[in-house]
Order: sequence, then structure tokens, then C-alpha cells
Amino acid sequence: MPSVICDYVKSWTCRLLCPVIEVLEYF
Repeated sequence: MPSVICDYVKSWTCRLLCPVIEVLEYF
């Protein structure tokens, strides 16, 4: 899911959100 969003956005926000989403999914 995050990969799709990241690929769809392709912006600096993606770089900030991708790690956050990964952390959220990790927990």
C-alpha cells in the first residue's frame, strides 16, 4: 500500500511519509 502511495505521489512528502508509514506498520 505505502509503495503505491509513494509511487503515486513521488514528492518530498513521500520521503517523509514512507519512513513514518514503515514505523507505523512495524508497530
